[in-house]
Amino acid sequence: MFTLKVLRRISRSRCGFLLLCLLATATTLIGQTNPYTIPVGTIPNALAINPATNQIYVVNSGGDTVSLIDGGNLTAPVVRVIVGSLPADAVVNPVTNKIYVSNSGDGTISVIDGANLAAPLSQWTWE
Repeated sequence: MFTLKVLRRISRSRCGFLLLCLLATATTLIGQTNPYTIPVGTIPNALAINPATNQIYVVNSGGDTVSLIDGGNLTAPVVRVIVGSLPADAVVNPVTNKIYVSNSGDGTISVIDGANLAAPLSQWTWE
């Protein structure tokens, strides 16, 4: 039940539909179902992928976090980074390995350093 709600929410987002299509194609090509269920934060509603590092970033608007999934090791623990209020979307710069998260609740953009998740988070405010 919860999985269906998440899939419906993801399929409504612009990159979620593409992800679901790729997942369906990969499942068909492999001939088996996806064996991985990866727990992320509350209300996942957007994702961004860094093709250079094979990292997947899931924006969780319910918990004001971004979950980091290692695409090369799907069984690795998921890392969560706290961002601003009501994160809505994320964009990755694969050259600088920075992740930009728009926070609709407080009108900020959080900047995450993909190489050093323990580093202090930057936030920009717009008016």
